[in-house]
Amino acid sequence: MKGLLVGLLVLASTSPRGGAVRVVQIPADGLRLGNALSRWSGCYKIARTAGLEFRATGSPVCGAFVGLPGCHAGSLAPKTTKIPLEPAWWLDNINESVAYIRRNNASITFECGGFRQSASYVDDATRAFLVENWAQPIVRMADELWASAVGPLLGNGTATVALYHRQGDMYSDAKSMYHGCLPGPAFYGRAIATIHDEIFPGRRVVFVANGHGWGDTDRRQMFGDAIVADSTAFAVVNHHDPRVVMATLARANASTFSFGTFSWWISYLGGGPTLYDSSLRNRARRPPCGLLTQLHASPKANGAFFIEHHLPVSWMAVGPPPPPPEPSSASGPQATGLSSSLPPPRVAVLLSGHVRKTFSARETLRPLLAFLTSCSSATRCDVFAHAYRHTEPGTATYHAREAEDAIVNETALVAELHPLAYLIADEANLADSPGDVWGRSRMSTAGIRSSFGAMRIALDLADRSTMRYDVYVRARYDMYRLREGTNV
Repeated sequence: MKGLLVGLLVLASTSPRGGAVRVVQIPADGLRLGNALSRWSGCYKIARTAGLEFRATGSPVCGAFVGLPGCHAGSLAPKTTKIPLEPAWWLDNINESVAYIRRNNASITFECGGFRQSASYVDDATRAFLVENWAQPIVRMADELWASAVGPLLGNGTATVALYHRQGDMYSDAKSMYHGCLPGPAFYGRAIATIHDEIFPGRRVVFVANGHGWGDTDRRQMFGDAIVADSTAFAVVNHHDPRVVMATLARANASTFSFGTFSWWISYLGGGPTLYDSSLRNRARRPPCGLLTQLHASPKANGAFFIEHHLPVSWMAVGPPPPPPEPSSASGPQATGLSSSLPPPRVAVLLSGHVRKTFSARETLRPLLAFLTSCSSATRCDVFAHAYRHTEPGTATYHAREAEDAIVNETALVAELHPLAYLIADEANLADSPGDVWGRSRMSTAGIRSSFGAMRIALDLADRSTMRYDVYVRARYDMYRLREGTNV
């Protein structure tokens, strides 16, 4: 792995003025471990992308890992040019930051602050490097803690799940604006059931919780008596050093995401299935999460974008169960002999291609929303959305253009459809050839390849999720055109 990162660790750029080395550095302002890791990873990627040297001297992460880039790169410069902060702490701000550095070509040292908590700042290589390079004293203490608290409960094939729940700070205060950000007992009940039924079916599971800031009564109220009371399947790890707690819980095979960077890094470093509360998508949730209802300068810096930017696409949203089915009629399940005890199927709706006029007005959006509402009211229904950046195709099609080509309204797509994962991408440059059409249609074979390529991307988004689906439904955005007797 060290060899894999050689290309990432050597960062240097010379200024046209005197050959001085240009630097991105992190301020040593005492962030706690989770926030410090996020800032380190975000600023490190900005430095890498811009081609500048990186310095993190004095960051709390330097004492937690061995050989971490930037930790032994020299003292911090007292005079710097500050890279503008991201509009919201969960937003990917790499391109804007790099553009700012390049515009200020005369500056030598740039200070990179902020929280930098977008999932796009990290990658598999960086995660693997961190996992393999914890400082040895931390590894030793984590070994001892795991062996004493969890080891006696393990057996052949036992799966472990980290149930870290944030406690002991402002998030624990019911009067705080942050209190509504934390998941509650209902989430943990559904998450634990999902872990048993879908993540590790048929396997014995040991749940591992944190001990800081709360006691057995608190854990029973949050996780349920049945889980906490089972001393053969529930363990608590406690240590005065948060680095040891993080390194210990990150050893679990799966995890739940509470809220905050400490919980985020436990799940991310663990690398296994991670479940989070789907109501974080709902800006009208009660009690509200104060951090997601604050107003920001950027139109993208709102709660609708929080999940898409802050959480890795592979993490699984766990929400309330679907409403109970209507009473059986003569033509219902009982009459046909189907068992009403079967769990409802889990459906992945795969949207792909060009959105056309879908988001231009409520009347063109309504048919698609009606379809998704019908699906989610009947069963568990998750949306995975691919969309080409331009609303209209660039190849010959069987229909005429309805409007001038435009750029997809990403804000509306996310806010209206609440996709579990989405990707807006440029369409490949597939030029039409004269007479190169599909059968007797007006649609070119280049357009066919583009259409199937979009479907494949949407399917890949679903496959990257840890959720397992019973049914995959490919759907189109422009359902407003689906009318009987029309040429769609």
